[in-house]
Amino acid sequence: MPDDFTRGRALVVGISNYKFVAPLPLAACNDAADIAQLLCSSEFCGYRSAAVQVVPEEEATLSGLRSAIKQFTADCDRDETAIFFFSGHGARLTSLQQSGLCPIDCTPGDLDNSCLKEEELSSYIKSIKSERVLIVLDACHSAGASAIKSSAGGVSDSFGYFDKSLSALSNGSGRAILASSRSDETSGIGPGARNSIFTQCFLDGLKGGASKSEGIIRVFDLFEYVSKKVPSANPRQHPIFKCEIQNNFPIALDRGGTKSLIKSDLSNLAPETIANLASLLASLYPSGPSDQEIWARAGGDTSRLIGSSTGRANWFAAIRTLSKGGGGTDITVLRLLQTALEDHPRNHEISSLLATIDRSL
Repeated sequence: MPDDFTRGRALVVGISNYKFVAPLPLAACNDAADIAQLLCSSEFCGYRSAAVQVVPEEEATLSGLRSAIKQFTADCDRDETAIFFFSGHGARLTSLQQSGLCPIDCTPGDLDNSCLKEEELSSYIKSIKSERVLIVLDACHSAGASAIKSSAGGVSDSFGYFDKSLSALSNGSGRAILASSRSDETSGIGPGARNSIFTQCFLDGLKGGASKSEGIIRVFDLFEYVSKKVPSANPRQHPIFKCEIQNNFPIALDRGGTKSLIKSDLSNLAPETIANLASLLASLYPSGPSDQEIWARAGGDTSRLIGSSTGRANWFAAIRTLSKGGGGTDITVLRLLQTALEDHPRNHEISSLLATIDRSL
């Protein structure tokens, strides 16, 4: 039986049939429906269906969006991964020097007052208790003809998203923004395609394209995948990623969870076991995780670790990072100890810790 990603929650919005501005292709609504369906799939992402809310297009008015986002932020628990996905028009509110998301009832003559402004959205996002928050916007510079996210009618310069607005949304610990294109680019939809190019790549990443064979999909790995695949499909489109996060936090199960959900998370271990682990590694590799390249050989990335003054302090900091899922995409506590055992095959402390940790995981 596949696992559930019980620590995930999502709010999904897709708008195609705008009332007062040029409509978008049906792909925008398909984007939202397909993201929600994949998140809830037991074969892929493993979210609980009750934790994934789709705002029906007809209810995605300014008041409807506000209500849904307020409820979403209130429902998010401290230990959950929270995803807000939006596919539709974004607006540049030049008089306010900020951006906004366009609800279905926005009006081109009064975008300042009919859009969900960046400032308001940011305040909602900042109220989320969790430090694992991903905002996904397939709404950047939505301008042009049917081959792209259309915004005809002489108002194309008003549509899109300022770079500084994306930075503002990412403010706060544990906040990440993934946007479909740069501010001076268009977000493409292939001829007759069900989904936009960006969302299709995002879906493919969640289906296993962003897998690192760990049983979960993580945020940095998902962006790395999407950032390569989108330009391959549309050379004039480059997703952007802005964040204030140190941990490569989990987004969803990888194909139903091909391994235990958090193999690199030490949350199930007793504090004394974690302390013993850090102390043992500090004695074996006194210069820190880079000593004999132990961290890299175990699948980690030392560039993702926070340096301290001594090797021992570096080890305790590294283990704290590992306990939160950080330190590299492929490293796990078991792999770290197994690599150390290869270097020190007669060390009984390593063998004992391996047995203790394996039982706990």
